[in-house]
Amino acid sequence: MTHPDGPAAGTGLAALLRVRDARLYFGGLALSQFGDNVLLLAAGIWVKSLTGSDGAAGVIMFFVSAPALLSALFGLLADRVRKRALMITVNLVMAAATLALLTVDTAGDAWLVYTVMTAYGTALVIIGAAESGLFVSMLPERLLGAANTMVMSLQESMKVVAPAVGAALFAAFGGHALALLDVATFLLAAGALALLRVPEPAPRPGSKALRAELLTGVRHVSRTPGLRLVVFGCAAVMGVMGFTNTALFGLVDDGLHRAPVFLGLLMCVQGVGSVAGGLFAPRLMARIGEGRFVALGMAVSAAGNALLLVPAEAVVLPGMALRGIGLPWAVIGAYTLMQRRTPVELMGQAAGSINLIIFVPQAVSVLVGAGLGEVLGYRGLFAVTSVCVAAVCGFLLSRAEVRSAGAEPEPGTTEPTPSERSQ
Repeated sequence: MTHPDGPAAGTGLAALLRVRDARLYFGGLALSQFGDNVLLLAAGIWVKSLTGSDGAAGVIMFFVSAPALLSALFGLLADRVRKRALMITVNLVMAAATLALLTVDTAGDAWLVYTVMTAYGTALVIIGAAESGLFVSMLPERLLGAANTMVMSLQESMKVVAPAVGAALFAAFGGHALALLDVATFLLAAGALALLRVPEPAPRPGSKALRAELLTGVRHVSRTPGLRLVVFGCAAVMGVMGFTNTALFGLVDDGLHRAPVFLGLLMCVQGVGSVAGGLFAPRLMARIGEGRFVALGMAVSAAGNALLLVPAEAVVLPGMALRGIGLPWAVIGAYTLMQRRTPVELMGQAAGSINLIIFVPQAVSVLVGAGLGEVLGYRGLFAVTSVCVAAVCGFLLSRAEVRSAGAEPEPGTTEPTPSERSQ
């Protein structure tokens, strides 16, 4: 496929940002993610201030996460329509839905906050499914890793910046002002998407029954050598990483003897690690291949969790930075390999299936970790997590199809893009 800006040299973030459409897309995405993260924080504070209940505020993330269970359905939707038009529509619908928060005034209106947060979680899943297909149409294949890295880096950097800004804005102006801010960012994101010049192929109509179509993405992931092991390896890692949600509270309280608010600093350090790791991710991934890059991310994450066994700030802070580097590397590598190994007409279903396979185990492990923490303590949880992640890393590196996954083609050959393979 010929991309509108022609071939740009390099595989890193600088090469990515030389592409006009990439600059527009990620500029809009940065604004949207800033508004979203501000509103996510404000939603919890808002419900807490309305109801006085920690539990009522805490379940906000449940409503945001619940739509991920329908990832396969939303992925199928993304494959049946043009991605850019779908993403513009979702942003405009979310701008309208967020306006409903302007009517929230009493504890009885908390349900409206939950409803908007559910819509927000749905929008995240739909846009995530469409995004992979849009990248394949918009960018040369060698820039897919940089694009996935940019998405992850923006997510993590906004987690560093947005909470402090959101808390300050909520205290000064209240939740209604933050809702209007998020409406503006949705509209700006839609405007950036409308300016793209992406030569999208026409979507292909479905040829199977709905139930069979919903399983297409899972079957593709399960039957593709290398991709299968990488994705299910990431799922296994996420299935224990949720333990650390509980362990971090124990580390702050029992290990470092700090107030719970100190966890905010630790998460900030983790976010800085993610952003810093993103600077090196595209070139490193292009050099060693996605399979080894995923395993390397797991190894770095295991090392970071191991450092958290030592209750000393001089050790814990580097450990949090390593956690911030390692896990995003594994996820970036898995998504990039999926994009390279998937026909463009299946991209949304494959992306939706990966969301389901990887992130549902994480949600389950958060609940399991809360129970195990009472038995093992925070050190036990970090130890189990480190050992399990290191074991998955070792297993992946022992498999030839993972070690060769995403390796550079032999000199004189050109690896086809997903869209070319589908033709």
